[in-house]
Amino acid sequence: MSHRHAMRVVALLVVVWLSLPWSASAQAERRWLADPALLVGQRTVGPGGSRQFLDTIADLYVQNSTSGWALSSTGILRYDGRHWRLYNRTPSTTFLNALDFAQPQEGWLVGSTTSNIGRSTPPIDTIIVNHWDGTQWGSPAPITPKPGSTYDPLRGSLGDVVTIDNRTALAVGYQRDDHSKPIRPLALAFDGTAWRDISDARWTTGRLTGITMVSRTEGWITGSFEQANGSPRPVILHYKDGIWTEASLPAMPADLHWAMASNITMRDASEGWALLEDYRAVCTRTTFLHYTSGRWTIVPPETYGHDPIIAFGMIPGTNKGWATQSGCREGTPSQPNRRLRFDQGTFTLDVGGAQLAPTRYALKSEQIQWGAANGSIMRYSSEVLPTARVANSGRERYFETTGHTLSGAFRRYYESHGLELGDRGISARESLALFGYPLSEPFEEVNPDTGQVLQVQYFERARMEYHPDNPEPYTVLLGRLTVPNLLRRTNNSEPQPGFPAGPVGSDCERFEATGYDLCPPLRSFWNRNGGLPVFGYPITAAREEVSQTDGATYVTQYFERERLEYHPEQRDTPYETLLGLLGAEELRTRGYLPY
Repeated sequence: MSHRHAMRVVALLVVVWLSLPWSASAQAERRWLADPALLVGQRTVGPGGSRQFLDTIADLYVQNSTSGWALSSTGILRYDGRHWRLYNRTPSTTFLNALDFAQPQEGWLVGSTTSNIGRSTPPIDTIIVNHWDGTQWGSPAPITPKPGSTYDPLRGSLGDVVTIDNRTALAVGYQRDDHSKPIRPLALAFDGTAWRDISDARWTTGRLTGITMVSRTEGWITGSFEQANGSPRPVILHYKDGIWTEASLPAMPADLHWAMASNITMRDASEGWALLEDYRAVCTRTTFLHYTSGRWTIVPPETYGHDPIIAFGMIPGTNKGWATQSGCREGTPSQPNRRLRFDQGTFTLDVGGAQLAPTRYALKSEQIQWGAANGSIMRYSSEVLPTARVANSGRERYFETTGHTLSGAFRRYYESHGLELGDRGISARESLALFGYPLSEPFEEVNPDTGQVLQVQYFERARMEYHPDNPEPYTVLLGRLTVPNLLRRTNNSEPQPGFPAGPVGSDCERFEATGYDLCPPLRSFWNRNGGLPVFGYPITAAREEVSQTDGATYVTQYFERERLEYHPEQRDTPYETLLGLLGAEELRTRGYLPY
């Protein structure tokens, strides 16, 4: 792409930006917004540290507008009315799957912990069931085995829990004494003192995945039972007055092989929805079921555009909610998942707000609606965003192009850094070339690496973070935007760390922290324009990649804080290497900018 062409593209983007109704008054409409994707693993990806991944939110429960809980790969998160913060970190061998509350002072969470990992003996899963008493997550109540059972009551895992009141709760999962025995479906009931095994004697092999109650004595459970040939068949169980009944399901599609029932949502005792999921397919295949008139039927795929529904949530007591449709295509690059608004049986594509779509919903009411997409917690909100244009007060440096100001420590950092374009000192165009225009006002945000609440400001190519406890000149640091960006692009598959084979090239530099080389033509640009403090360590090798801007292929290398592209057609000009618009991409993904 020529410099003249690049300038035309920038001019066009500015015109489009200015034509958009992206102001405080235009943001009254509700739309889905996402927080930064939480990260797990160590900061380095090389031989000295573990790989880093996007976190995964397993479940979340919102009690009201100022309180909520979530479970993730990292541990337990708590919402304080402004931010989701890590409440308790759990070991990597602990898997928290579900939580539920009867009231703010009474709740349960369930999952499992695994031991013997890495040993010659098979791993052992131990049930986790912890109680919230209003002040802390405490020790679980005892589990009473079924009379005559040969299973250890603590061996296995729980996948879902529902709390009815402070004296009653139900949980489901599976039980297995050791790997020489099959998995047995497990249902537990809490009677105020202990958890009792209430599994039906007819359940021999399989697992239970989800539970929902429509009254104190009636509910539905999903899962799968193993067939004679060893493959699972999906089951939906009706539980009423202590009696289990297996529901009759419609014939499964021929391409649904390894299937289980999941994601059951009941409006009341007479109507509900559930998914039959083929969990061994490359792209998840599902069949969407509807319960009405006392039977389960298949929802015609044409009513939601044929692509599989992979998540579904209902606003309690209504026929309204949300569904997420898979964008996965076998044999072709995946498209993003899509959100569908659900209203009285009709599905409508939702195109505003975040590019992400929840894989789990937590809908409390019309006013309180939350979700989670991998490691990003999402909210349905009409809040005014820090990306809304502001008026020029005359007190700070103002950028008319985007309608944002620059002041204080962020302004000092901006004006003291820039790309080397040959100007005297650090010119305005050099700072603009490095950071781009500001896209937001300063605001507080949880850092996805550390969990700290920091003041940040976004620019087209960067996120500045204010660290008041750091000594100068490190009070302002650039955020590590590239890591979540790269993980999203590669479906959470960060390149394997490790040193390249052979010696370091004569013109290259090897970074032991991450195990990657930095070589011409990008090395001179990296060193000349700020090096490690500005760009961070390389986190991939240089490789050819198709640009999302013009579709051409360029040598590209990812660093912790930036993505560099080499443009040979601009050789011997200041535009030979270009920087990625990571700040804009991050905000657009999260719904803070239009797309």
